[in-house]
Amino acid sequence: MVMCLEDLINYFAQPDDDMEHEEKQNRFRALRNRQDLFQEEGVLNLILEAIDKINVITSQGFLASFLASDESGQSWELISGYLYQLLAAIIKGNHTNCAQFANTNRLNWLFSRLGSQASSEGSGMLDVLH
Repeated sequence: MVMCLEDLINYFAQPDDDMEHEEKQNRFRALRNRQDLFQEEGVLNLILEAIDKINVITSQGFLASFLASDESGQSWELISGYLYQLLAAIIKGNHTNCAQFANTNRLNWLFSRLGSQASSEGSGMLDVLH
């Protein structure tokens, strides 16, 4: 799961700053097309739902014994952080996706997560806001 999320984050990575202008613009265009496709197919909404479900599961203590072990708890936090990073990667630099994400309900949802006490969740949230 972690490796899949890492691959997706890399798939949506912004082009390097040291590229030639034309190559960089081509990569931006391809990135926007990938971002638009994932948004059109509902992946953005699936990511938001997954983040919500992880928040519910952890806040209500459904997996307290599972998360108590160091390795499992760290994996859970890593996955949560990666979901936020993936969300940020899908909307970053894409005006259409940013505009759709910037409705009142979604912004309220995002800011409500900022109050979370989970450090990985908070840092992932900052990636989305960046």
